[in-house]
Amino acid sequence: MSTLLARALDAANLDLLLLGALADRMRAAERGDVVRLHLDRSTEGEALDNPGNDAHTFLRRVATARLTSGGPIRIDAESVGLQLAQVALTFGADELVVPIEKLSLEVFGTEEKRVLRERELVGLIRSAGRVARIVERGVERDPDETTPAQRRFRAPGRDVARVDQGDA
Repeated sequence: MSTLLARALDAANLDLLLLGALADRMRAAERGDVVRLHLDRSTEGEALDNPGNDAHTFLRRVATARLTSGGPIRIDAESVGLQLAQVALTFGADELVVPIEKLSLEVFGTEEKRVLRERELVGLIRSAGRVARIVERGVERDPDETTPAQRRFRAPGRDVARVDQGDA
């Protein structure tokens, strides 16, 4: 049935933005607003990647996958690039595989390398109006909300005092 539907969607040659909007509506109805960020590759199932350089074809594949299957649509952010992975979230994807060493991801595309940490990745998800969940080594958790300064000055057995409230 899903193969037949996928062929029908290809034959209909719907406008890419219309197809993406339909897929995103279905994602919201079936899966909700949670985006799971997998920080390692040891996840079950396969992530969609972009074997060519055609972003339109890739996004059409993502939307078609959402409309023809009920499970998670996982995108490999390392192989497609972080920018295209973010766009894929609006075309029905609901999980990103972001394999990062020590919670950093090198983003290429400019002359210098920039490093994104978990907090920045979560910020990208939140700015899109979605809810981020971290999956690391098969365990799902809330994002780490502390800052590096808060972690450094944490005393054993004491709650962390907010550094950024201007109490100094």
